Amino acid sequence: MLRKKGRAHALPFFMEVHMLHLIDGNNQFRIKFEAQGSGQGIRGIIADMQMMPVGDQVIWIWDGQGSKGRRRALYPLYKVDRVGASDDFYRTMDLFKQVLMHTRCISLEIPTWEADDVIAQIVNGYAGKGQPITIHSNDGDYEQLVSDTVKTTRPTQYDVPFEEVRLMKALMGDKSDKITGIPFFGAKAFSECDKARWLEWFKNPELEIDFEAEAERLGLKQKRHREWMSVPSQRQLLRHMWEIVGFFEVPEDLIRKHILVGKPDGVQVNTILQQYLL
Repeated sequence: MLRKKGRAHALPFFMEVHMLHLIDGNNQFRIKFEAQGSGQGIRGIIADMQMMPVGDQVIWIWDGQGSKGRRRALYPLYKVDRVGASDDFYRTMDLFKQVLMHTRCISLEIPTWEADDVIAQIVNGYAGKGQPITIHSNDGDYEQLVSDTVKTTRPTQYDVPFEEVRLMKALMGDKSDKITGIPFFGAKAFSECDKARWLEWFKNPELEIDFEAEAERLGLKQKRHREWMSVPSQRQLLRHMWEIVGFFEVPEDLIRKHILVGKPDGVQVNTILQQYLL
C-alpha cells in the first residue's frame, strides 16, 4: 500500500519501523540550499537519504500555503521581518518536491498549516507506543516534544527541562518568532517563579489572578512587570503568546488526505534533474 506513487494513504500511526524521521522541510531544505546551492543541495539530500537504513521511514513535512495566518490572527507580529528566501530557492524547492515522489519518502503538505503543528500531531499520535522518532530541524520549538523516544537533530539550547520550554518561551519571549513575552522577564525571574501557578493560569482562560498580590510567587518582582500585567489587553496578549509557542491540533483526516507516498525510481530522479541542468 505504501508504494503507490502520488496517492493519499492512511497515516501510518502505530506502524512499527526502526526509526521514524520527521523532516521539517522548509527548514532543512533551506539550510542545504544555502550551503550547497541548487543542484548539489538536491543531490546531497538524496545521497543522505540513501544512507538511511531500509527499515527507517522518512516523512518530509512542508509549511502549507498561508500557514502563518493562524498564529498571526492571534499575534500579528508573529515571524514578521524575517529575511525571505530567494525566488531561486522556491523554484528549487518545488523541483525537489517532484523528485521526492520518485524516492521511498513520504511527503506531507497541508494548506494553512505549519510543519511544526503537523510534526507535533504525528509525534503525539505515537505517544506511549515506544516508536523511536528523530525530528530533523534547527527549530528550538521542537524541544517541547523531546522524550525518551523522541529526539531532535538540533543540540539542546535551553537550560530548562523539556516540559518547561513552552512556558519559558511564553514568559520570556522568543526572538526568532518575534514573541516578546513579559518585557524584561528574564532567566532569573523564570527560575524563581511558581511555574505550576503560571501553567494553571495559562491553561484555564476563566481563571483570574491578582497579579499584584501574587507578584512574588509569579516572579513579578519588578514594578515594570506588575505594571505590564495590570493591563487586561496585555494579559490577553500573553495568553495568545502561550498559544502561539505551543502546537495547534491538526485534524487527522487532513493529515491522511494530504499524505503522498513516493515510488523509488532513480532513473526518473536523474531525468528530472538533468532537465534542469542539475
